[in-house]
Amino acid sequence: MKARLTIILLYLLITSSSFALEREQLIGEWSAGGIRNIIGEGLEHRVSFTLSDGHLELIFKTVSYGSVNTKTPPKEISSGPYSVKRLTSNRLIYVKDGHEYHVTLRLSVEGLLEWGALVSDDNQKWSYAKETPLSVIGSKDLMREGSAEWTFKSDPFKVPVGEAGVPGLLAGHAYYIHEKIPSYETGGLPQRCIRVMTLNEDGTVSEQFRMIWTKLGGPYFEGTFSKGTNLRSLTTEILQRLPSKK
Repeated sequence: MKARLTIILLYLLITSSSFALEREQLIGEWSAGGIRNIIGEGLEHRVSFTLSDGHLELIFKTVSYGSVNTKTPPKEISSGPYSVKRLTSNRLIYVKDGHEYHVTLRLSVEGLLEWGALVSDDNQKWSYAKETPLSVIGSKDLMREGSAEWTFKSDPFKVPVGEAGVPGLLAGHAYYIHEKIPSYETGGLPQRCIRVMTLNEDGTVSEQFRMIWTKLGGPYFEGTFSKGTNLRSLTTEILQRLPSKK
């Protein structure tokens, strides 16, 4: 009995590096960092969560930093607040002007917030969403990024090789393999990953994308996702909680 319990606990640790999200865990300001040049100029993107009359709201912020030569204070541009309609263990839905926007997210064991995470409830049906309103003068809101879904016929952590279903790829001819990337490729410790491949006419396979687990958590996306004729990268932003202002 003790050995069986140990196996179950190890399986949970391997297949999940996140906690179930509660709104109190999100309250505060999170930073995705940014790129600044040698003289200090650059942009920083933030997401802020607050409570208003007991309801969760979020605000997007962009902080612009001037050069050290000008010595001007950072400028902050905000968008929101937007009302959070629903928050589950791995998905957030917020509303702007009557339109719903979806974001998949995960709080890692290191306390980092993965924004636009690759998430699954059963390790077979996976999804990604990072929908952001993009206002354009003289037109309706456009949507930056988007969403994607794909499935594995079996649980890759139990059946390491099997069929996969990915919109835009050849139906019935997509496959997955759960493996470890050797250290000589990663330059460090071996990384666990799931590769998704398609079958070629000559009987060989070609890798389309992979899901990689790192020391920061994951999985993270690497490659291009095909949905019809739309090939794109599914990017996950890693947000770090900023110290609360006193």
